[in-house]
Amino acid sequence: MSRARARGRAGAAVDGSSAAPLVPGSLEALEGLRWPEPASDATRLTIAAHALRRRPVPDLGVEELRLLIGQAVGLPHLLPRAVDLLCRDPLVEGDLHPGDLLSAVLRCDPAVWDTRPDLAGRLAVVLRESVRTAGEEPGGAAGTAGVPREVWERVGVFLGGRPEEGWAGLVGGSGKGL
Repeated sequence: MSRARARGRAGAAVDGSSAAPLVPGSLEALEGLRWPEPASDATRLTIAAHALRRRPVPDLGVEELRLLIGQAVGLPHLLPRAVDLLCRDPLVEGDLHPGDLLSAVLRCDPAVWDTRPDLAGRLAVVLRESVRTAGEEPGGAAGTAGVPREVWERVGVFLGGRPEEGWAGLVGGSGKGL
């Protein structure tokens, strides 16, 4: 099947079925690809990912972004929105813990950032400032309460550090507040 035929016409089901049209702004529409329905024995995560691909990206909340990014689904379309949210609040949380969206974003394959150095740069600036603030301001580390150590380790790796240094390696301190 040709690439043009696989993508289908705007608003039409790409599999040639009489299914409902693609939702404008959804991952399905942006990628020009409708996934088949999940199998009857699919996990809740798989069912959720399939359903979320049909929702417009601007309507996806923090938890939905965390879930899809954690599964490496739609990264070219979701990372810009996630980075925008993280620039406002690096420890924004979905349903797991403070910083869970950040953790999902930082678990992305590093090659993703090679394709979007602009996003990597914006995120790095925000993370450096967050680390500086938490490490230097009196009581700054208090904002890290409830943030799992693995999040800070991932921040350190993203910023060019080593995971074994943990929080102390990031702020040059004792790791207090974690």
